[in-house]
Amino acid sequence: PYAPRAPCEIAMGLKVKDLTREVKRGPWTKALDALGEASAEQIQLDVFFYSTAISACSRGQVWPQALQMLGIMTCAGLTPDLVCLSAAVPAAGEGKWDGAVQLLEEIQESRFEMNVVPFDASITTCGKASQFA
Repeated sequence: PYAPRAPCEIAMGLKVKDLTREVKRGPWTKALDALGEASAEQIQLDVFFYSTAISACSRGQVWPQALQMLGIMTCAGLTPDLVCLSAAVPAAGEGKWDGAVQLLEEIQESRFEMNVVPFDASITTCGKASQFA
């Protein structure tokens, strides 16, 4: 049966969408700002927010923050999806190509159906480190 959502649930959902939109459009610092704002207002973020935030941090080449977002997400009880993990591959490999390969292996062992994105990210990371199998 249909159960109408409470107005506060609807408002929280809209707030998460607004925060996600801000992160997607802005620089990577928006991800940290939005995370702080959500925490202060006790807003529970979703997987889509975190994948957007991880991607923003990766685009900004702030690798520790991208991995921190992945860790915060899992601590919040959310399971990263393939988009989150693929976005984190360059971050895991920054400075160490084997970190990217290790994360790729974890993705392959997970329940996700693989696509080209994590492989491409791993190949790019290994190429930058001049490490090829």
